[in-house]
Amino acid sequence: MDISLFADIKPTWEIVAFDEEIDRIPSSGRSYFYNKQNPLDDRVAICFSLSWRKNLFYARLTDTYAIVEDNYNDEELSELLHCDITHCYYVKDGRTCERHFLHAMVIGENLVFRRFRTKISYAVIDDNTYKFTAFPVKEVCRYVFGEYGLIIEKPDMSYVFSTADKLSLDDVYDTLQDAGREQLSALYRNIVKYVKLQRKEDILRTLNRMRKSKHRFGFDLFKTIYIKADEHYEAEDEIPKAIRHDLDTRNHRLNTAVRIDKQLTVVNCIRFNKHSKTNEQVRIYFDSKRPYLFIKNFVTGEWHAEEFLYTELSDLERPGRIIEKDLFDGTCMEHSAQVAAKLWEPRCNRVSLAVLLAVSGFLCAEQALKTDKRLFDVLLRNIYDGLIKDREKTLPEILGITGHQIKYLDNISIPEDLKQFGKCMRDSDFIEHFPDVKKRIFAVVFYLNHRVHWQGANDLTREEVFASARTLNSIERTRPGKRGLMLNEYFDYLTMYSKYRTYLDEMDESVPLAREIRAFGEMPVNMKPSRIHDYHDKMSRITGLIKRADQIVNYTAMIEQRKKEEARSREYSNGQYSILMPKNAEEIIEEGRCLQHCVGVAGYIEAMAAKRCTILFLRDNKRIEEPLITIEERDGAIRQCYGKKDTLNTDAHIRDFIQEYAADHDLRIETVIYSETEK
Repeated sequence: MDISLFADIKPTWEIVAFDEEIDRIPSSGRSYFYNKQNPLDDRVAICFSLSWRKNLFYARLTDTYAIVEDNYNDEELSELLHCDITHCYYVKDGRTCERHFLHAMVIGENLVFRRFRTKISYAVIDDNTYKFTAFPVKEVCRYVFGEYGLIIEKPDMSYVFSTADKLSLDDVYDTLQDAGREQLSALYRNIVKYVKLQRKEDILRTLNRMRKSKHRFGFDLFKTIYIKADEHYEAEDEIPKAIRHDLDTRNHRLNTAVRIDKQLTVVNCIRFNKHSKTNEQVRIYFDSKRPYLFIKNFVTGEWHAEEFLYTELSDLERPGRIIEKDLFDGTCMEHSAQVAAKLWEPRCNRVSLAVLLAVSGFLCAEQALKTDKRLFDVLLRNIYDGLIKDREKTLPEILGITGHQIKYLDNISIPEDLKQFGKCMRDSDFIEHFPDVKKRIFAVVFYLNHRVHWQGANDLTREEVFASARTLNSIERTRPGKRGLMLNEYFDYLTMYSKYRTYLDEMDESVPLAREIRAFGEMPVNMKPSRIHDYHDKMSRITGLIKRADQIVNYTAMIEQRKKEEARSREYSNGQYSILMPKNAEEIIEEGRCLQHCVGVAGYIEAMAAKRCTILFLRDNKRIEEPLITIEERDGAIRQCYGKKDTLNTDAHIRDFIQEYAADHDLRIETVIYSETEK
């Protein structure tokens, strides 16, 4: 057996120093994982014992230290050492502290966990002065997970084979604990693409699930998965000799079904493995007793037996694998093939493999095939996605209704999760609010079809469905074509309504636009279907205001900075009138409120903050705090000039003042600044 050591692969021990600037290797000279902590200079306090009472605390980040007689928590240490302390390490004896770091990376075809040692020490300069040093010492060893198992390699190029269950790394800090999602994904992609592992498919499948669950696949987790995946669990003794002989000796063409003898048929397929991003061969044998499923390991090339219909077959070319029905005569699938051929494709003698497997293994599948093709399509996805596992349950049992009530599913967008559908149909709260079965089906479908599983904040809650019972019951009576559009608009309204209520409950009166937001008042949950569109538009305006209010907080600082920098050059007065710049975003909002025009709620605040325009206030010096006229200056010209309710100026003195201001500031006038009779 050939072993590729790191002496044969670049980078080698000699080429890659610990502190070298190479991607994904810890370095004291650069940031670690973008904005994450560098394990060599992170926010860690080191505690050295000077005596049985005195402790010496040191923070590398600020290079400060303190001598104290009491133990401090992280918050107190942060204040004492002038930085955000997240951990504190206590040195048992002496003046030296050693920390071990474990860093994961992919080198060649191996997943490698590299172990480094870092030393932190202090020296006494005088009674009140200490000198601290912290530097990487060396790389201690490497744990290499490869095609032949686990290898522990030392710097002298010696190595030993080991097993993952013998490793104990309790004293090591795993840098993956602080890794961000991008770094975890990058490591995972490298494992998928380059690394050769024993039972790689099982490892990747489990890691992929853990990654989706936002768990860290650090060393301990990978070690556990590796141990479990390395356990071979095929039930070889139960495989008939004829099937074993065919597996070992014959190569069948892909995407074919072959009759081996009177009672044995094999289907050879291709499945795309979404975990490893590769195609793999699948063989399903049918004898007179039962089906047998085998998957060819793309790393080892060996066939592995799997539990029939309990594995993830969702990508088994469903439902495109079409097979001649007569191939299954005399096998355990003969009856199922006849049913599938008769009901699925009455005019031909062929069947879909996915349909055949479902009909043969699940009582509910044959019933769904007889009932409705759309319902069967959804049921098929539920079976192959592992949502339905009980083969003995009837279709009405799964759906939570009687066989007679299945007809109510006509013209209904059937939800994908039928198990959850049945649970809701049997739920006492749904029964209480929707006692009529037909209306309950409609409400449950509305609830399940509008749940956004990958963004829980937008889920439609059960309580919202119950609160909207009268509206849903009314929508159910409308014609199917109009019903779908109305439901989508109503769901969108409920989503915005939920955010609006939460915002109102938490909103402080000091929030910009708070008065305008509260002016909309209470919004209903129940309404006539004819009013859904109007209320949806109104709620959209509210949502827009809320978004603007949140943005204005960020714009205020920029407007204040403009006032500081530009007020001297832009503000102007002739003794009777003045032109002023707003101090902040709130002043622009107040101007719009008083004059009842759009400057406070449209995009002018953002444009002012971004310097795309300049908002100016024209005031009478005798009433300098009272809004009079609002001016917009843009691209070297006065573009807008309006008073209360967007009225034009009718005062000739104000007209003259604006002309005087424009001339003094070299501005063009491209709007009406005076009207004898305001239109």
